[in-house]
Amino acid sequence: FDASGRALAVWAADRRILAATRASGGEWTAPVELSPIAEDPPPLISEVRLSRKRLRTGPTALSFRTRAAAQVTVTLRRRGRGPVLRGAKVRTVRGLNRIVLLRRPLHPGAYQVRITVRAENWAPASRTTRVVVVPKA
Repeated sequence: FDASGRALAVWAADRRILAATRASGGEWTAPVELSPIAEDPPPLISEVRLSRKRLRTGPTALSFRTRAAAQVTVTLRRRGRGPVLRGAKVRTVRGLNRIVLLRRPLHPGAYQVRITVRAENWAPASRTTRVVVVPKA
């Protein structure tokens, strides 16, 4: 029950997880099955995007959505050359986050951006994307 008298009931039946709600003094809603959510929870991190995938110079923004406030580590590696940006740590909020990934020019080549996310009560998660730096014209 919450402060206004609304109730939430959650129960297991036939290997399924079900839930229903009731307003104060009202009727119970039809049960909703929560089992699919419990078996395949939504990812901690999603919607990973770079403002530009090909660039010559200048800032590039990295955006992503997290389902909880988290500690995020961003690593940028140049294929075959090792890390360019090693483990920059950022504290994020639940929802859409946006950070400036690159401020300085990089040598031409293909780079891999890896985002590792850790949040309380969530399994660690990571995602990768690529950015290509092309030579100046």
